[in-house]
Amino acid sequence: MFDTEMVNGKEFIRVAKEFGYDVSWDVRLKMLGRSVKDNGQMLAGIYGPDFPFAEILEKRKQDTIGWFDENGTPVKPGLIPLLEYLEDHGIPAAVCSSSDIQVITRHLERSHTRHYFQLIISGDMVKKSKPDPEIFLTGCARLGIDPADALVLEDSENGILAAENAGIPVICVPDLVRHPKEIEEKTLATVDSLSDVLKMFERGIL
Repeated sequence: MFDTEMVNGKEFIRVAKEFGYDVSWDVRLKMLGRSVKDNGQMLAGIYGPDFPFAEILEKRKQDTIGWFDENGTPVKPGLIPLLEYLEDHGIPAAVCSSSDIQVITRHLERSHTRHYFQLIISGDMVKKSKPDPEIFLTGCARLGIDPADALVLEDSENGILAAENAGIPVICVPDLVRHPKEIEEKTLATVDSLSDVLKMFERGIL
């Protein structure tokens, strides 16, 4: 929904360097769509058990909060028209994100989109992170929707796999990476933007 990953990624790498660690962009991309706990374990496996993940994450969080407070949260093309379409047609929407609730809420409030969503499920509200299906299945259960009747919009590989594991059709709207063919084949479609998703609704494809 939001163009935040480039800022978050660059800031994480910069702060890690301040702590004496050279985190590559490839490693940063592997962090996408995963919970804080899983990322901490992954980074400890790569850089050793003394990797100060919590400290780096907190410093990066504070620095990016300042950036987004000053510059706003940039929304992806087509987001608002898509949300308005869902609202006008009585289709409930939920945010099921691996980010923590404070980060999600801040971005929704800055972008003035909080009122479009009936439910928020954050990474700290579930025990297992994507690619485990728990977060999506929890969202469906809370909304009273059969997973087969739901639709997931994702950009990360772990999110696509989580949707597949939940038995939920998924459309990929790529962000920083284009996924390999074997991942794209797991999607209902891979589109260039949220505007394309809106067109699919309007044409009765969804």
